[in-house]
Amino acid sequence: MASILYGLLPDVIGELRVQLPNLDVRLTEISSGDQNRALKAGEIDVGFGRFLSSESFIKQILLRHERLVVALPMNHQLTKKSNISFKSLNDEMLILYHRTPILLSTGQEFDPLLHLFYERHLIPKNTQKVRDMQIALGLVSAGEGVTIVPISLKGIHQEKITYLPLSPDNATSPIYLNTLLDNQNPNITTLLKSIQTVYEKKGIIQTNPLLINL
Repeated sequence: MASILYGLLPDVIGELRVQLPNLDVRLTEISSGDQNRALKAGEIDVGFGRFLSSESFIKQILLRHERLVVALPMNHQLTKKSNISFKSLNDEMLILYHRTPILLSTGQEFDPLLHLFYERHLIPKNTQKVRDMQIALGLVSAGEGVTIVPISLKGIHQEKITYLPLSPDNATSPIYLNTLLDNQNPNITTLLKSIQTVYEKKGIIQTNPLLINL
């Protein structure tokens, strides 16, 4: 997913190339919803996404949880606060951008951002749907609304956008590594070790300290 590229993925790929200098690494943007199909078809060896998969042929490793922040136009009245509650955003124009909905155990599908509000018994009064996160942040920078993004994206349009923490519950977005359950590619173990090395260098607490054991 595109949002992963703004985080630590470039560092991970850099570390992987140190460990395996002759490895041919190719990156492509594929939504979480399409990664399962691409893995099954052999189009990709590994996917990075933010949503749980229910497919039995997919192995998912939860790498970590990334903090979410609210993106506000620079002159928005809420920028005077040190942190933002979901309730204070309920009357704002909320810009939605996810392509893949969350599928609940009940079979219901929800937009991931709306689901954050529903979990807190809130229903945003005004929403606008766009096709990706970059467009959503472009609209925020133009003063057309607010949105919620992983903290790794806080460098985008920072001259026109204020990024503030969500409080008090500090909502997060998970990052998963996805591969086939029976994948025999030996380089995946080195990839996981590279992730572990980058996390240690950055002082990030791993969700699963044994992630190198596929």
